[in-house]
Amino acid sequence: MPRKEATSATTHHRGFDDVIGIILIFSALLLLLALFSYDPGDLAANKVPPNPTPHNWAGKAGARVAYGAFMVFGAGAFVLPVLMLGFGLGYLFQFFSYIRQRWISAAILFISCMGLLDLYSDRIGFLGRLAETIRAPSAGGFLGYWSNHYIFGYLGVPGATIVFIMLYLISLLFLTNFQLGEWLRAWWAAGRKFSFKENKEEMELERRVRTLDKQAKQLQEQVEKSKGKKDPAKPEEADGEWRPGLGADLQPVPEPTIRDLSIPSPRPTRGRKSSPEPEPAPAVMEGEVITAKDIAAATTADILGKNAPTGAAETSAIKPEEETVAAVTEAEKNSETVASPPSDPVSTAPPATPR
Repeated sequence: MPRKEATSATTHHRGFDDVIGIILIFSALLLLLALFSYDPGDLAANKVPPNPTPHNWAGKAGARVAYGAFMVFGAGAFVLPVLMLGFGLGYLFQFFSYIRQRWISAAILFISCMGLLDLYSDRIGFLGRLAETIRAPSAGGFLGYWSNHYIFGYLGVPGATIVFIMLYLISLLFLTNFQLGEWLRAWWAAGRKFSFKENKEEMELERRVRTLDKQAKQLQEQVEKSKGKKDPAKPEEADGEWRPGLGADLQPVPEPTIRDLSIPSPRPTRGRKSSPEPEPAPAVMEGEVITAKDIAAATTADILGKNAPTGAAETSAIKPEEETVAAVTEAEKNSETVASPPSDPVSTAPPATPR
């Protein structure tokens, strides 16, 4: 039974907190609506006669609530709905439940805002025009004016400003549960680590630069030494010394050679000795060989169509053939030069015997 009673009490308490949270959240929304739609002409205290239809979105009740909030809290009345909304969330959600225990922090933050607004109401034109618009005695309302006139006014404007800012930050830390010290220490450590990393990178870059400068000097010395040496295998130039350049491997670059690739070079045969080129064959006179029989003079018998005596015809045919063979033999002996073709032998036929 006691356990059941404790469970029912907890449930009842939880339901009551939810009701308070809902009331605070909707009251904050209603107050915010009344403050943003506030028109001083809705009230007879500011305008006679007042507006026949209230311009305030929350009606006449909203106009009166906004007028009272601006008179007491000044422009700090806009902070009040925000605080009410935060506490309403604290009653509804377990995550924001710690806010329910921070009423004092909320009150200090609210008073600090009103004090700062009243302190600079006459020094900043925007705050003075805002006080005239909402028809408030100052930007901080009556509460801000009294706090500066009776308490913080003795510290002067700079001192009161420092105190108000200090109180505002402390109360804000309590309300938000923000760990400012841990955040600052983490930020400081990250900054030091980053700066140490930058210094390390800069030192590494400087070391590389020094190494590269040293290598460049060594290469320059090698180039100067190589220019000072004389190669006996190379001819001297106009200044009396032949100075080869250096390649990427720090070795002298050989002198370029020019070769005509249009002329094919002979390829040596492996394991064979080159045989002497054969001598050109002697020039032989080319032409058609005409026999003596073809160029023999026609006889009277040939003209008349009669056969000549057998003995005379054979004699005339044998002699031209012997002369042709002798002419061909003589042409073969003259192989060094090309000789003109010999004149055709003229055969002399014996005169025909008269019958």
